[in-house]
Amino acid sequence: MSLSSSKKRLPSKTWVGGCTALALILSGSTAAGDQSRGVFYDCNMRVTKSNDFWVSNKIGIVVLNNGKVVVSDGVILGYGLSTVTAEVVSSTDNELRLKWQVEGGLREKNYILPDAQYTARIKRPSNQITVRGKLPGYRKNFSGKGQCTLRQE
Repeated sequence: MSLSSSKKRLPSKTWVGGCTALALILSGSTAAGDQSRGVFYDCNMRVTKSNDFWVSNKIGIVVLNNGKVVVSDGVILGYGLSTVTAEVVSSTDNELRLKWQVEGGLREKNYILPDAQYTARIKRPSNQITVRGKLPGYRKNFSGKGQCTLRQE
């Protein structure tokens, strides 16, 4: 059974939950009371049959002024999470490079989701994004390109 065909596209209403979580983080309404502001990249990805599910059609990335980065997308929401923390690999005037991991494991109804590792490159100032995903132990990598809308808070 192919990993890409075993998952169905998440409905758009699930993206609302991810955007809400990102908006709360950006507004400083975190549990820790951190009042950090930052930048929200609202990214529309071109999805193909070969990357369906593993590269979401919407990706939200928040880069806070304190250096913390969080990501939300359909994959993360599909894993039962709202956001994951990303690491800044490099940040220059020309590009932002990030990496993050979505941890899998046993889920309801006794099915197992694999760990998923991602990297993203956002070109500046065009805000074009390239995302690459890898499932450890699975030979095929997934990738997608898209365009981000930049929103500063």
